[in-house]
Amino acid sequence: MAWHAWYQLNLAAGAVFLPLGAFDPEAQVLATADGHPRAVGYLSRLPEPTLMAVRRNPFYAGLLSAQGQPRGLVESVTGYHSYTALLAAARAEARRMDVGWVIVWQRSPDVLAYMAKTGFRFACAADGAWVYRAMAH
Repeated sequence: MAWHAWYQLNLAAGAVFLPLGAFDPEAQVLATADGHPRAVGYLSRLPEPTLMAVRRNPFYAGLLSAQGQPRGLVESVTGYHSYTALLAAARAEARRMDVGWVIVWQRSPDVLAYMAKTGFRFACAADGAWVYRAMAH
């Protein structure tokens, strides 16, 4: 799967765990409108082995933790046994994947802190979403 520099991450609690076929229609329309791939909605329709690969990715695992997934589960799936180590790996992984932007639809203190700790800064807000841009390395 090719990852591109633009990612939209639906930060609704439990978004990854939606039943097959359930998705955020607004995000799907945005994906269609601008042609950029999205992580939102798509994850809920991935086969289990692919979903596990995403959950093992430090950047996405840390995001799931910030959204409320039990940290013990995140640590057991990723193999990082401290939050500090997970954050360092997540920041490096975001750079490796060349994530340039993150759109935050539902803000929480944990998610906003995660954005800052993984190298993203607030860029702008529009239509109820906050846009974070990757900081220069």
